[in-house]
Amino acid sequence: MGDSQSDENQLVLVPDVPEDESPIDWLGEGDPIPTSPENGCWNVTQDLQVEELGMDTELDGGDTSSQQYDVYGYQNESCPSSGEYQFKETVSLRRGQPSDDTSEHMAELGFEVTLDEDQSLSVEKDSPAVKAAED
Repeated sequence: MGDSQSDENQLVLVPDVPEDESPIDWLGEGDPIPTSPENGCWNVTQDLQVEELGMDTELDGGDTSSQQYDVYGYQNESCPSSGEYQFKETVSLRRGQPSDDTSEHMAELGFEVTLDEDQSLSVEKDSPAVKAAED
């Protein structure tokens, strides 16, 4: 979920993958994804939990990875306001299998979604920050 820098509104990014491959577990009954806007807003109201265990993608040097997402307001009282929404995640990186001899690094990955007045979106990635994990 991404938080607005200007107010209490949040956005949620729902990956465009089959439900059994999604890291999102919806906590509630029924389909949480709206089929039409309510009061002009595409807003998800159900609670969710993000399951990250076992989710990994192995890339060789020079490889890239991409994913398409649907963007919704998340439990907002009103339509998401225009502005910037920050998404950040810290992940651990290591070469090979984990062991006492394997050094571990932490990488902070992130991007910013800008919601314009006309409800169009733009995305800008942050530069990754990598540092050695502390013992």
